[in-house]
Amino acid sequence: MPTIDLRRRLVELDAQILEQERVLRDLQQTRIAVERELRETATYPILTLPVEITTEIFHRLPLEVGDELGPQLNTAPVSLTAVCRSWRGIALSTPTLWSTLSISFNDIPPTVTAKPGLVESFINQWLGRSGERPLSLTFILHDEDRFPISRLRAIVHQHAQRVRFIELDLGDDQSLGLLDLHALPLPLLQAAMFVATLALRLASSAMPPFSTTCMSEATLRLLLAGFTFRGCS
Repeated sequence: MPTIDLRRRLVELDAQILEQERVLRDLQQTRIAVERELRETATYPILTLPVEITTEIFHRLPLEVGDELGPQLNTAPVSLTAVCRSWRGIALSTPTLWSTLSISFNDIPPTVTAKPGLVESFINQWLGRSGERPLSLTFILHDEDRFPISRLRAIVHQHAQRVRFIELDLGDDQSLGLLDLHALPLPLLQAAMFVATLALRLASSAMPPFSTTCMSEATLRLLLAGFTFRGCS
């Protein structure tokens, strides 16, 4: 084939390639548009469940917060609010999901606990979504360098009026006294659990006192589980 014909053929092929590339780009844009429309209109089976069933499923998810407490919190029910608009609405409108909170301060990154008020803000936002529901709180703290007991004391005192159950695992019984639990009004309290290592003494001062006048007619059950007496075999 003469050179001039070969050059003409190359020009034709280049033109066809450009046209095919344009067609491919158009197809890709069309596909993206179809995917977007599918996401907006698709009905997923899980979203067809009655709200009551979805709520019950939510209630069965673990709620403990530890090393997840940070910029990317992935614990339920917070993670549920990020799935879709429907789940977010259900989670935020279900106060019972937010009336239970279990936090291990030992597992929270120091970069988080070092920021004044950051952990407290998270707790207030969580419990604020519980409305006026009675609260069940579990706090685990073995390292005061990680999170000072004074900050935990402020948290407990702030929410004491609504506490129905509280579990405190502070590692050392001396820390219990620093919480000043005896000064708290606890009108809704039904049960409390303290987990600590006690020094070998049996005086009543070893246990955190409660004022029964602060509990109305509620029955206080002190579940003294998990205690270890130093010096005992």
